[in-house]
Amino acid sequence: MKTWQIYAVTAAFWLAVPGGATSLAADTAVPVVTAPSATAATQPKRQGAVTDPAVNLPKVDDYYLTKGTTYAKITARIEQLPATLTGLDQGSGKHYYRVDKELRDKYFYRVCTYDEATRERLGEYLTAKDGTNVWRVRSEGDTQLIYGSAATLLQKVRIQAVPGKIPLGTQGALAVAVPGNVPCAVALHSLNDAVAAVSSDGVITPVACGKTAIAAQITVGNLVKNDVVDIFVVPKDYYTRLRQSQAYYLPVLFGWGFGWDDDWRWRHSHRHRMSPPPRRVSPPPHHRAPHRR
Repeated sequence: MKTWQIYAVTAAFWLAVPGGATSLAADTAVPVVTAPSATAATQPKRQGAVTDPAVNLPKVDDYYLTKGTTYAKITARIEQLPATLTGLDQGSGKHYYRVDKELRDKYFYRVCTYDEATRERLGEYLTAKDGTNVWRVRSEGDTQLIYGSAATLLQKVRIQAVPGKIPLGTQGALAVAVPGNVPCAVALHSLNDAVAAVSSDGVITPVACGKTAIAAQITVGNLVKNDVVDIFVVPKDYYTRLRQSQAYYLPVLFGWGFGWDDDWRWRHSHRHRMSPPPRRVSPPPHHRAPHRR
């Protein structure tokens, strides 16, 4: 099992947000606005605005959380944050929430807020299922931490080399997976440039056959994680020879009529059909041992 090493960041990283570590009381009562009825009055919409896709759904509860403890905690946490971070007019009663029922990447609840009158989307957020961090999604690639710490999120980050074995004359890459596609900053360094070199954008260039490792420093939100990825450099024709060796066993692997019978005799089912094994026959009476009284 890999041990995760997480260190507090002392410098101001570009993802850090002032007030992001503000603590909230879990039992603080905050009024939460419920979703509007289908007959809510509509007003002129802004050009290009995203509207609520669930307005006319017959069973909203099948896709969104609309009540319960989880819904109350998620919406209350966002309501308690400053308007400068959420972009919402908290407590005004002019917006409502849509909380996706399915977790994103088994970690985040996606939350959207909509205008009560026009039903235009006002904000989009990612809130951790354990309540330790909340992110505001402004646009693709622009996600900011507005509450808590990214400690538990950082434990979910995965980094690996693609492909697992890199042939000479080609290039590989380092892939970093972060739940919710939260942006991260990655610093890379090859431990042996004579085997493989790595660029700042994660491109791996093999130099000679062998094994080395790449040290990675991953920054997510206000925390840093150090990790190491093993790199294997193989001959240029490695995958060609691998495919040829696998093709040799295809008839057996895919069951094209070849194989071994239960009595360990080689057969070809397209030409011959083996008879069932003979029944066990008891020895004649005179071969039996005499009965002793």
